[in-house]
Amino acid sequence: MVGNNQGHGIQIIGPASTGNEVLGNFIGIDVTGNVGAGNLQHGIYANSAPSVQVGAMVTDTHNIVSGNGMDGLHLESQNSQILGNYIGVDANATTPIPNLGQGIAVDDGVTNSVESNLVSGNGGNGVFISDDSAGTVVTGNFIGTDVWLVSPLGNGGHGVAIEGHGTSVEANGILFNGAAGVAVVGDSAVSNLISGNAMFGNTMLGIDLGADGVTVNDPGDPDDGPNHLQNYPMLTSVDLEPLSTTISGTLDTAPGVYTVAVYGNVACHPSEHGEGMIPLTTLNVTVGAVPASFEVTIPGTLTDLTFSTTATDAQDNTSEFSKCLALACDVNHDFAINMVDVQSVAGAWGQNPAPPAYDLVEDGVIDVLDVIAVSQCWLYATQ
Repeated sequence: MVGNNQGHGIQIIGPASTGNEVLGNFIGIDVTGNVGAGNLQHGIYANSAPSVQVGAMVTDTHNIVSGNGMDGLHLESQNSQILGNYIGVDANATTPIPNLGQGIAVDDGVTNSVESNLVSGNGGNGVFISDDSAGTVVTGNFIGTDVWLVSPLGNGGHGVAIEGHGTSVEANGILFNGAAGVAVVGDSAVSNLISGNAMFGNTMLGIDLGADGVTVNDPGDPDDGPNHLQNYPMLTSVDLEPLSTTISGTLDTAPGVYTVAVYGNVACHPSEHGEGMIPLTTLNVTVGAVPASFEVTIPGTLTDLTFSTTATDAQDNTSEFSKCLALACDVNHDFAINMVDVQSVAGAWGQNPAPPAYDLVEDGVIDVLDVIAVSQCWLYATQ
């Protein structure tokens, strides 16, 4: 146990301190792993010490770093690895014992990796990447939740806060945090890839460029800022077939080739944008002088989901999440297919001009064909 110290729990300082390993410790909690015994400053502090390894993917080598007065782990180093630790919780990874600052701070360090940790319950951000840190990889972590992606153990700030450039945030579970899932902040914070994460239940946006709420798309995308304020796609329709779901949309941005990622959600975020609970698929979209249309068909009748998308350019600048869209048959936009939708379409029978939301077969009139279409959707939704 390393606890109750007036300074840092563990300190590794200087270029000569290279290749150190910190394995299997209780830092800031007592020997039971259930009671805080916080160090006054950081739990682990590494400064100018290259190639530090904190934790490992081997049984009993992970550290529990919780209850400290500042950051759980504060890294000012390069080529270092943070692997498989519990940061901000007890030994069972079920109860918060917060570090009062960030869970993990990568500050003034390049080419570091944060992999397969549980980072939850901390007072500040789960993971923080400073503006003078580049090439950080954040992957396979549980941030703001338990290892089953069930319990809300949110960090007080963002799940991941990025002020640096060239950061990769992929294949993490980022849930229940007190601000955004991932926030990208500062004009120099560019080329930050955010992809394939399970992201939901965060108080603010799933992805927030600028940490200022939804950034509205601009035609041709000439504006600049965090991740160059990359425009998100606009979803236009979700159509249901007996064995598949087809999602269509447009992307209005600068000419180039973009990766559009499609996500499913059981409910839309209160902002009506995102988040990204289930990564479903990706596709390449080429944008020329005019906005590009795209369409993707996913196996299965995904009646229980709403959908959102992101766009990432060739330099790894990922957008915020698009506005949510549910099935075309969800004419009252409550993200459910039920009798209310059938009644709404039937009630619009004969209207001229035809309300586009109710003209499900797109023939310019509301008639029995539209009622049949919405009834079929309802049938699929109840199967």
